[in-house]
Amino acid sequence: GQLHRYLNLHRIIWERIDEVKRQGKIRGRDIGALRDKVEGYSKTVNLIEARINQMNAYLRTRESIVKEDEELRYFMEVIGYRYEAMANTLSYMQDIWVMTKNYVDSSMALFSDLHSESTDSSIHSLTIVTSMGVGATLIGLFTTSSAPEFTVFGVFYFLALAAIGFSVAKIMKWIYGRRSYKISEVDYDKDIK
Repeated sequence: GQLHRYLNLHRIIWERIDEVKRQGKIRGRDIGALRDKVEGYSKTVNLIEARINQMNAYLRTRESIVKEDEELRYFMEVIGYRYEAMANTLSYMQDIWVMTKNYVDSSMALFSDLHSESTDSSIHSLTIVTSMGVGATLIGLFTTSSAPEFTVFGVFYFLALAAIGFSVAKIMKWIYGRRSYKISEVDYDKDIK
């Protein structure tokens, strides 16, 4: 029963990740949340993998206890095949979970790369805006013949520049949050025989 639940969980995790990948694109603002969700899947997969690996020792112990007990020998003749079937099912599940773990890990790397790309784009835009502000300030300082003085106009000018810089940063964040990023990964060759 537990292995059956683990198999269903494998399918759910695989399908949820595959559903996002099949879309082909993802908005910048959704990447972080999706990466966090895949990280949660990774923790779940690691926990279940450890539990499945523990089952192998438990199965072998129970089988040896039943085989050594004279009172259970007849019982073993009737349903002894179940231990072999259970061992085969467990081996299959171990293979499935290795595959699931690899799939989740590769998905995590993919979404982390997309998150980095999104962050890099935002930082690049903010760098340009900041450089323009610094350039304008330097031009203003070098084109005046006297040293700058604190005036009411200067304070309002500074606040206006700060507000414009803040607004531009918010607008750029909004733009990159709505931008779609292509989800690309290497597909396997379906024509190999």
